[in-house]
Amino acid sequence: MRPYPRADHLVAGAAAAVLLLTVFTVPDVSCTAGGCDPEPVMSIAAGVLAATAVMSYLHRWAAVGAAAVCAVLWPIAGRVDESQLGWRALLPLALLAAVVGVARLRWEEPLASALRRQPPAPHRLPGVGALSGVAGALLVAAGLAAMGLTLWRQDQVDAQQAAADRVTAEVLQHVDDGAAVRLRLPDGTEFDADVLAASDYPVGSRVEVLVDGAGLRQLSTEPYDITVLFLPLVPVVGGGVALLARAYGRRRMLHRLFAEPQAVHAVRVLDHGDEITVLVPGPPGSARQFNIVVVHECPPDGVDEDSHARTRVRTVPATLFGDPRAGGWCAVEVHGRIRVPTRPVAEVEIVPYDSDRGLPADIEDDGEPAVDLADLLPDDQDPSTVREHRAATLRSWAGMVVQAAAIVTVTMVSAAGTLPAMALVVLGVVNAGVACELAWRYSLRPRACWNVGGISVLTPWGQRRSAWTPDTGIEITEDGAVLLTDGETEFRIPVAAGRPVAGVARSPWQLAAALRHARRIALDTGQVGPPPRLPATPRPWPLYLIWAVISAAAIALTWLA
Repeated sequence: MRPYPRADHLVAGAAAAVLLLTVFTVPDVSCTAGGCDPEPVMSIAAGVLAATAVMSYLHRWAAVGAAAVCAVLWPIAGRVDESQLGWRALLPLALLAAVVGVARLRWEEPLASALRRQPPAPHRLPGVGALSGVAGALLVAAGLAAMGLTLWRQDQVDAQQAAADRVTAEVLQHVDDGAAVRLRLPDGTEFDADVLAASDYPVGSRVEVLVDGAGLRQLSTEPYDITVLFLPLVPVVGGGVALLARAYGRRRMLHRLFAEPQAVHAVRVLDHGDEITVLVPGPPGSARQFNIVVVHECPPDGVDEDSHARTRVRTVPATLFGDPRAGGWCAVEVHGRIRVPTRPVAEVEIVPYDSDRGLPADIEDDGEPAVDLADLLPDDQDPSTVREHRAATLRSWAGMVVQAAAIVTVTMVSAAGTLPAMALVVLGVVNAGVACELAWRYSLRPRACWNVGGISVLTPWGQRRSAWTPDTGIEITEDGAVLLTDGETEFRIPVAAGRPVAGVARSPWQLAAALRHARRIALDTGQVGPPPRLPATPRPWPLYLIWAVISAAAIALTWLA
């Protein structure tokens, strides 16, 4: 992981600025004045400019090398290809300065450690970076092969143009919105020739055309140029080089981790087999938490069962070798076994830490998020009584009216003219009923009741009941609903924004906290029992009224039409 990943946007912006400034300030030379000759070196130089931006996201020091090549190539291209660059040939120096500045960015200061020791040597080191290396090699090979074919084809056509006859043709008219001109040869043959700007060839003027028996018809002022393909091909090669550099860098850093003395830290870890969660205790009440992806091994017995048969998460003491920071390489010695990383640390978080349990303070013993009492409503603090949550709000009722009316309107407008009036009326009434029923089932009817015994949820298609178990998971989804899982199935409790029609208004966090609180008390006290039953929920009279109003509106519109 790179320090300050957003800094790479600066490199991309600098490359774009250099390109745009060059494109919009270079003098425009017409093709008739010799401004359309092939410019292979300039195409490569511009491709290296784009490659620098791409490579910065993959390997910053490889991007520094590309920027240096770009700074050298631009002045050369200005002279060899006569690209009229002038002072613009120095612009890549600004890009080079930006890339070097980004590459020199460093992480925060490493965590202080008075002890340094070389980690135990593992039996073997994994082939880290193999995927990046293979992908990089393929990109480099494919890009270079394509560039070679491009040069071969350009050389082949250059030889054909050199051997062609030069004849004079007359410009008859401009076609394809100025992208081509129609020419007539001395023998009366007419054809269209693609041009960069038809305004360079006034109608009635004479131009020189390269002609041969193989079908060549090319303006001598705009010779065939396929070297523009270097613009996308060079970034492909550059991306491959960056991937190869990243693969080599990862292998080198992994070898250095076990070849040199490293900072040693006493930590608590949770071994998941192919990933280890590390907690580095810091100032009282806090710890650094991060994950290390390691070579897979069967984890040791890290769980036990308490008197209520609940799985307990238990961290164990371990020794960490390396700097616990994002982008650093760290190894962990657990139960006398050295665990070898396969990639650098991705992210480090500062979390509240409970030193007595060896766990983050916001995690319960079974790994579930701890309940924040600040998120609990006063009525939800005692789950011994049945608590209720309803999804229907005034906003959802209003949304149902708008959606049902829109569905009926769109359906009837689409069918107008193809159905008789009576069939159109039936279609509108039926659609209004279906739209209201679906809105009732999905947005208005869902509700949940819970206590220490468990939870009952009324879903769109029936009632689900579940007792609290150690496998019960409670999560908040991205769309603001609360998702419950019991180890086998899952079901959602929608939480709509706005004032509820009945009951207590809860945010997703408040509802999740209330459910976790009830589950925690049930498992801690052993009061798990049958979940509460949901009372019958008949359709309310406003639903029928809305259906009747929308149906009446559909009938009136049909009659008026």
